[in-house]
Amino acid sequence: MPARIKPITSSPQIATDFELFFRMSADIMLVAALDGTILDFNNAITRISGYSRDELFELKGGWDIVLPEDLPHAMDQVRLLREG
Repeated sequence: MPARIKPITSSPQIATDFELFFRMSADIMLVAALDGTILDFNNAITRISGYSRDELFELKGGWDIVLPEDLPHAMDQVRLLREG
């Protein structure tokens, strides 16, 4: 994972396993800050969305790639995270 994301474990094996799971998953996985800044994502998102890695990191926020019908639910989830 990019250096800007702190590992969630001190175990090198768990971190390696998670990295493989994250990178190899056929499902879209995206890590974003609460302000929508994209921090990291797996290759599925580039394959499915058609955006390159560089294009995704240049987006103003992860909200640009959320499907319109999913946006209300996604925004509610972020609100709940902010509220703790």
